[in-house]
Amino acid sequence: MIRGQSEDTRRLQEWAVANGWTIRQTRGDHIALTHTGITRKVIASLTPSCPRSWLNTRALMRRLMRECG
Repeated sequence: MIRGQSEDTRRLQEWAVANGWTIRQTRGDHIALTHTGITRKVIASLTPSCPRSWLNTRALMRRLMRECG
């Protein structure tokens, strides 16, 4: 888990780990999310300006999981 982030960030990370995603912090203020069955990587900001960005990121991750089985 990435430490010292907002409640939304923590909720997204908990959801991602529970669904098989691996999280790592990039050099900037972003996180890279990877899944063993998915070749595409998802990059998300740790400090999003839009309150819906975490919901959009989670929706993208769910779509990728659905497409890849």
